[in-house]
Amino acid sequence: MRENAINEALESTETDLNRMNYPYALEYFHFHRHRFRDILKKVVELKKEVKISDAGLTVLEVGSFVGCLTIACNHLGFKSCGIDLEKYISKINFSRDGLEYKACDLKNELIPYNDEAFDLVIFSEVLEHLDFHPLDLFQELSRVLKKDGKIIITTPNFKRLNNRIKLLLGREILEIIPGAHYREFTLPDILHLLDKSGLRCTGNVDENFAYFDFPERNVLIKWIDKIAGATFPNLSSNIFVTAVKK
Repeated sequence: MRENAINEALESTETDLNRMNYPYALEYFHFHRHRFRDILKKVVELKKEVKISDAGLTVLEVGSFVGCLTIACNHLGFKSCGIDLEKYISKINFSRDGLEYKACDLKNELIPYNDEAFDLVIFSEVLEHLDFHPLDLFQELSRVLKKDGKIIITTPNFKRLNNRIKLLLGREILEIIPGAHYREFTLPDILHLLDKSGLRCTGNVDENFAYFDFPERNVLIKWIDKIAGATFPNLSSNIFVTAVKK
């Protein structure tokens, strides 16, 4: 599947989001489009590594918000499902074959799917917003994965350059406001959670989701993040991990 198919899927996703009449959905999509593109490339790459039934690749996006990646995966021809809080899922006002949403409170509820239901799970930029220990949730992610199924995890890198600068300047790293990051993680943290959940890391890319598509972010900061991360991986802005169910 060529890259233009991914770009077309993102364009179709933008059209769908525009139909929601929820302005922040489009703002969120534009800010994160660079990340969505990188994740979709990885989804297409991992598709070649999993045993797919006649029904096609099944994808679950955990913490889908209004479903940007869920919708994009559907436009790529995959059966995709998204779960998040009811207040977000209720914003989605259209349906299409192979596209499903369910409300789920990850803190208090199990993922509402059977064991080994999915070939691929996407857990992107969610971990840092959880206000509870994530081990039980990681075990749930493993439960719904098929044997040899894959998982994609992305999250901000706690050891990234701008966090270190904030510490040197005596500034707080995390803002104590609703919706902000509750806790950020390091790569060893994530590897520990994977191991305790029957998942094995198969790849780690020290990513820099500098959001080059978002015009309001300072260009100098984007390039500093990108260069620092490329030179010293521990300073990368994001962690991008893939894992397989053991």
